[in-house]
Formats: sequence, C-alpha cells, structure tokens
Amino acid sequence: MSGEETEEDYIKVKGVKLFPAVDSERKITGRGKSIIVYDPNAPMDTEPYWKHHSVTQYGTGTVPAGYVVRVIGASVKFT
Repeated sequence: MSGEETEEDYIKVKGVKLFPAVDSERKITGRGKSIIVYDPNAPMDTEPYWKHHSVTQYGTGTVPAGYVVRVIGASVKFT
C-alpha cells in the first residue's frame, strides 16, 4: 500500500468471492488469507498464474485478460 492509499481503497472480502474475468489486463494488490489468479479454462490441477497468502504484507500481481480471481478473507484492489 502506497502512502496515498487507505484501507478504504480496497474491497474487503470476509468469506469467498470470485471476481470474473475481464477483457483487459489489470493489476491486483492485496493482503489476506488467500488471493489466487487463474485461468478458468485450464485443468483444475494447473498451478495458479499468481497467488498471495499473507495477512501482514501486501502483494501485487498481474491478472491477464480472461483470468479470474478467487479471494478468501482478504482485501484487494484492482488497477
């Protein structure tokens, strides 16, 4: 989180939320129990494109066009 951001800039997910794919690449920043970026058309045993599991440190990754994001107990922001 940069100096200009606040917690209010983030979407807080208490349970589980699946963010659908969009048509353009975007960045995701967040922290929490589980943030996973994956290709919904890939086999279930495929490694996620990006994942972050830290409740104390923010992580930033890329969400390619067409990929979905699963968030469990975390705060996230898309840019």
